Amino acid sequence: MSQPAWQFDETSTAGVDYRDPACATDYDLHHGRFRDLEGEVRTIADALRLGPDDVLLDLGAGTGLLAIPLARACRHVHAVDVSPVMLARLEEKARAAEVTNLTTAVGGFLTYQHAGPPADALLSVAALHHLPDFWKQVALCRAAEMTRIGGRFFLFDVVFTFPPIEHAGYFEDYVKKVRKRAGDALAAEAETHFRAEYSTFEWVLTGMLERAGFVVDDILRRDTITAGYVCTREE
Repeated sequence: MSQPAWQFDETSTAGVDYRDPACATDYDLHHGRFRDLEGEVRTIADALRLGPDDVLLDLGAGTGLLAIPLARACRHVHAVDVSPVMLARLEEKARAAEVTNLTTAVGGFLTYQHAGPPADALLSVAALHHLPDFWKQVALCRAAEMTRIGGRFFLFDVVFTFPPIEHAGYFEDYVKKVRKRAGDALAAEAETHFRAEYSTFEWVLTGMLERAGFVVDDILRRDTITAGYVCTREE
């Protein structure tokens, strides 16, 4: 599908090209080193109150680290990502796991066209930061349109709560932590993220969610750099 020349290019990259087959191959290995994936799945399933009749839309599904296990907790999962290579890996893993209630679509926050009724639940983990703030707001408005009234949204991303003047210390500490747990490659990704990607402040993102039509029910903070938002689509 063609897009206007003025629209942000969701396939643009900042150091990590997720369309590279080698990146897709290494993705699970790298992220498995520093993420508690089983814990994440439990937290998300509980936050979204997923049940056997629910349809889940995962925007930025990647290789299916979350979409595949969450498919076992609901009726169907729509897994969406801008990278066909990542989705191909997801499909391969789903077949191996005999997960059949999952479909994939190439697209992003700004380009995906959801067919059928709005989803009961929406998920986005570590993907929204690829968009500058204006396009984040557009993306969240589109996300709200894809979620039924009263439906749930779980958003996890890099969200800053520390004083900006003290950013150097916080960034250095975070990179050191990632290097210790996951190695040099992921530490370099973290450096690229801070230098060239578009993470924002908590107060900005909270306002964006509210303006898009979501009520922020809870914010799950592990540190001053990441946060998970538990939201409900407003009546």
